[in-house]
This record gives sequence, C-alpha cells and structure tokens, in this order.
Amino acid sequence: MIRAHELRQNNAAEYILYMWQTEDLLRALKFDFTLIEQKLIAGTNDSEDEKEELRQWYRSLMAQMESENIMNHGHLKTIQVRLKELEFFHRLLLEKTDAVKYRQLYQVAQHNINEFRQTKGNQNLGDVEACLTALYGLLVLHLQNKKVTNATGQAMQTFSALMSELSLAFKESEAAL
Repeated sequence: MIRAHELRQNNAAEYILYMWQTEDLLRALKFDFTLIEQKLIAGTNDSEDEKEELRQWYRSLMAQMESENIMNHGHLKTIQVRLKELEFFHRLLLEKTDAVKYRQLYQVAQHNINEFRQTKGNQNLGDVEACLTALYGLLVLHLQNKKVTNATGQAMQTFSALMSELSLAFKESEAAL
C-alpha cells in the first residue's frame, strides 16, 4: 500500500505533511520522471508490483499538480479540503464538553500558535494550518541539518501533541460514520 493511502486513513495530520513533502519533492526533482524513478522508487524494498503502483501514483500526482497549476507552489485541492475538514473538526472539539484532553492540549499550544501567526504575518491562518505549517518547517530544517532553539523545539512539541490528538479523534469520528 502506498504510504499516503495508509496515512490518509490513519493520521490526517501526518497525511497532509506527507503530501506537502511529496509535492515539494516532485518540484525539487523538476517533475523529471527519470529522477523520480531513481530517487523515490528504485531504492525502495518494494515488490515490482508495488513499484509500479508508486509510478502510477507519482504520475497521477504530477498530472493533478499540472492541471491545478501548482507546479511551482501551492497545494493540491484534495489536500486543502482535508485541511479544511481538520480545521472544522478542531473547532468542533473545542466546543465539545467531553473533549477535555483536546482542549487542554490546545490551551498549552495556543500561545505558540498565536506567536507563529505573528511571525508569519498572517493572523487569518487557522490553528491547524498554523501547527502543520510550523511542523513542516521543522521537518525542512531537520532535512537541512539545521538546529532549532529549545524554545522552538518546545513549541513544536505542543503542536505535535495537539495534531496527534486531533488526528486520533478525527480517525475515530470517521470510523463511527
């Protein structure tokens, strides 16, 4: 099974982060399928059938990105929809009286979310999008072997804990449907 499909079913926040990374990888490889084959497919331990499934998946993503005119920047509409679903579900959880743990995690993260919005200069950024954007930025810094301050690391831990709980509750909610 393609990792993205597994994440989409089991962890919505990780799915979004994974897809953002995949979009950026395709851009970095300039949508050159020879490079995609070498860098993203050939080195896997997957069977030949699984590799073919990956090839088709990458080709499909590239076609979607081209048709949505996001070859240079932006995110696939399907990913934007998933993000909006998570934002909506986040607001629902904040109103639920029995979502005590989630509200506590949000209270811990809220100051960091507001600081991140201020740093980005975008006060309209949703809570979930702010957390995921910050976590994606942290991933990029790690990939570049750059260090982060203790304060940044602690803020990211609050975002990670909140997104983990949100994804778990979201999965449970979807399973109940």
